[in-house]
Order: sequence, then structure tokens, then C-alpha cells
Amino acid sequence: MANADRTIPATPRRREQAREQGLAPTAAVLVWPALAVLVLAALPAWARATAAAALTAIKSATGAGQGGADTSVWLSLVLPTVLLVSAATTILIGMRLLLDGAAWRLSRAALHGGRISPAAGFRRIFSWLSVGRGILSAVALSILLGTVWWAAGPLVAAMGQPLPITAEGFSFEEAGRVATAAERFLWVFLAAAAVVAAAQWGTQRLRFERQIRMTPEEFREEMRSLQAEPKVRLQQHGR
Repeated sequence: MANADRTIPATPRRREQAREQGLAPTAAVLVWPALAVLVLAALPAWARATAAAALTAIKSATGAGQGGADTSVWLSLVLPTVLLVSAATTILIGMRLLLDGAAWRLSRAALHGGRISPAAGFRRIFSWLSVGRGILSAVALSILLGTVWWAAGPLVAAMGQPLPITAEGFSFEEAGRVATAAERFLWVFLAAAAVVAAAQWGTQRLRFERQIRMTPEEFREEMRSLQAEPKVRLQQHGR
């Protein structure tokens, strides 16, 4: 059947069947840039919240402190980390629920033959769809490498300076310049990675929606099968 004949959007059951077969794209490609942005944004606050407690714990472990570290020291280390991990977990689950339309179903945790079938796997690998994905991945990689090459200039220049150690001691000003250049480089790289990931996910999503569209004949057959289900018949008789 030609793709031009597939003009009807997929029914929820057809969409669920495609998801169980592993055909639906997931938001995993969007998760890692979001988590990286969270970590980079929260890192200064996390470091300020845990630096003093970490030094106290190190002194206690090496015997330089007066006695062992008390409970407040360990709480100062653990609580900010728990908050950061909780925020990352919330973003992970929220993006999967929002973008993938995921639902908590035990049936999705079960093994399906279509997911682990070697024949189905080889058909997916040696197909024009895989070739297209490979080309898009190569383009995405070239964009990221170009971004790294362009954004790394100030960082390389800052790191090429002599070590910030003088006769007077350590130069925090020079070290701050290197840290600022590194932070800017990371933000530019993450911005480019987020744009590339969003483009990849959007392209895969559009391709998936076109792939699972139905012809009028398939839609009528789907409706007949739904009418034949016992649950549907009971609901109709209940009305």
C-alpha cells in the first residue's frame, strides 16, 4: 500500500502496538542535554553548599580535625546531593511522561518477540531508514564538532597562558578566567547539543507518525475489531 493512501491518523491501539514493537521514538535523546544543563546550572550552588562540609570531612578523615565529623557535616554533604538527584529524576520522568505519552503499565515491561527478534533487527539495520538515520547522525555530529571547534577558541587561549602560580602565590584571577572560559564553552556546546537533539527527536517523531498512519481499509478493519471486543459490546449495551 502506497504511503499516499495512508491519510488517517493512527488509532490509540495501533499506536500502542507500534510502541510495544519498539518502533516509537523516545525522548531519551532529549533527556541527556536537559540533565547536563541542570547539572551545569546547579553546580556552583552545589559546590558552595558542600565545599565547607567536604573540607571538614576530609580533615576529620585524615586526622587533622578535632575528632570525627558530626552529623551536621554529613547532612550538609548529603542533602544538596539528594536535592540535585531528585531534580534530575523529576526531569527524567517528567520528560518521558510529557513527550512520550508514557503510562505506568506492567505489560510494557514484558518481553515482546518483535523487540528481540534477530530477523526484525536485521531488517531494521539493513534498510533505507537506517541509511537515512546514519546520514542525519553524521550531520548532527558534524554540527557538534563545528560548534566545539568554534567555541573552544577562547578556552584554548585561556589555557595557553602560563600557569597562574607566581612568587606571591596562586593567582585566583587567572584561574577565574580559565573557569569562565570553560563555563562559556560548556554552555555553547550544550545549547548546540540541545538544538540537535530536538531536531533529531522531531524528525523521528514525524517519520513515526507518517509510518503508522492508516488507510481507509485499515481504519474500517480496526473499527470492526474494536466493535467485536467484549468490553466495547458491554459498554454499548449498558447505554
